[in-house]
Amino acid sequence: MKKRIIYIALTLIWMIVIFIMSSMNTNESNGKSKETIKKTVQKTSEISEDIGITNSKPTEKQLNETVNKLNFPLRKCAHATEYAVLAILIICTLSTFWDKNRYTTKKIIIAIGICFVYSLTDEYHQSFVFGRTSQFSDCLIDTLGSAIICCIYALIKKINHNSLSKCYKK
Repeated sequence: MKKRIIYIALTLIWMIVIFIMSSMNTNESNGKSKETIKKTVQKTSEISEDIGITNSKPTEKQLNETVNKLNFPLRKCAHATEYAVLAILIICTLSTFWDKNRYTTKKIIIAIGICFVYSLTDEYHQSFVFGRTSQFSDCLIDTLGSAIICCIYALIKKINHNSLSKCYKK
């Protein structure tokens, strides 16, 4: 029972985190993304220079070009990742209601469904945030993130099940 409450709380907290991130206006959201990318590129450049892979730092122009090229795809990856985390939390929550080794397909379908519906509400919410848009393509990216992690989860469950079956047959 305690585990169930913890997973429900973690799932709701993560949904609130998604809501808060969606509440940022375009300038704030885009600015944070670009700043994070810029710091990462700078640090990567420093490390590669320190270990001898490169021998010069990128110019400010090169740095900004790299940030601008990476911003869009990394923001979309962030969409997928935040919903992948949500899907895992939902599966963990559902596992507290059912035997965690059973109903894998049912848990996956429910998790992806909840993620899809939540992404729809999230995009609708964004339509009220200054400078943000509501795009169905983002719902699809969010749902894809949850579906990919659910496939990985199912694969791990299958591998573990096969491994256990082999152990018991010996």
